Parts: sequence; structure tokens; C-alpha cells
Amino acid sequence: MDYLSEFTIGSLGAMKVVSGVRVSDNPEDEVISFVTEWAKRAGIRTDARQFGFDVPVSDEDQEKGLRGYEYWVVVEEEPSFLESGLEYKHVGDCKYAIQRVTEPMVDPFERIPLGWKKLAGWVNSRGYKTSCDQDRFWLEEKLEIDGSVYMDLYFPIE
Repeated sequence: MDYLSEFTIGSLGAMKVVSGVRVSDNPEDEVISFVTEWAKRAGIRTDARQFGFDVPVSDEDQEKGLRGYEYWVVVEEEPSFLESGLEYKHVGDCKYAIQRVTEPMVDPFERIPLGWKKLAGWVNSRGYKTSCDQDRFWLEEKLEIDGSVYMDLYFPIE
């Protein structure tokens, strides 16, 4: 698994974000497109950091094969306008265990879940306390560096 990095510990710092959520059979593409198109129209910096993560759905939605995904774009200040379906949020600082996945979209249903599984196993084996409360999130950040695509996985810990 040469596409999974070593594990590191870090912090993202407090952030101001605009958030969108979708529940569907393809929520990632839908909400990423929606939020990034809004960000372009709102004049948000094109290099603004962006994060996504799975969100729970109802048992009824699960039975229909639906999934939920939330997507953030980091902003410097509260935007002057938000479209319906978007929300402005303050996200507190958090400590994370981090793992990088190289070329995650080559096989996203293998590489990304395996990255999360390995990261969770590492966190648990080191005795870190998982922090899933107080608005802490298991984040995914897609990056493009020198023509290659990466995804950093952020596992909240205390």
C-alpha cells in the first residue's frame, strides 16, 4: 500500500467555513459542485482550503441506498450572501491524527476507506482518545500538488 503515507499529528486551527450538505446516492459530487460554484460566484479565493466528510442519514434513507456528505470552503469573513442550502459556521481548533492518500481517485472505494481503516487502527493502537464530540469532524481534504492528487484524512483526537 505505497499510496498511504506515514501517520502524523497536527492541528488545523480554528476556521470560518461555508457549509453545504447533500443526501443522495452521489452526495459528494453534488455538494462539492454546489459549494464550489457558489464560492466562485461569491469571489472566495480559488486557493481556499476545502474539506468534506460523511454525515449520518436516517434508516429510511439508508434503506434507499442514500448517503450523506457535508462540504466546507474556508472563508476569511462571513460572506455577504449565502444561497439556500448553505450555512456559515465557526469551527474550533482540534488536534488530529493525519494520513495522506496518494491518487485517491484511482480507486476511491478502496483507497479512501482503507486509509481511514489504517488511520483508525493506528490511533487506537497508540492509546489516543478519539474525540467525536464538541463539533469535531473526521475530515477529508483533496489536494493537488505538482500534478498529483492527494487526500489528507484528519481523525480528531485528544
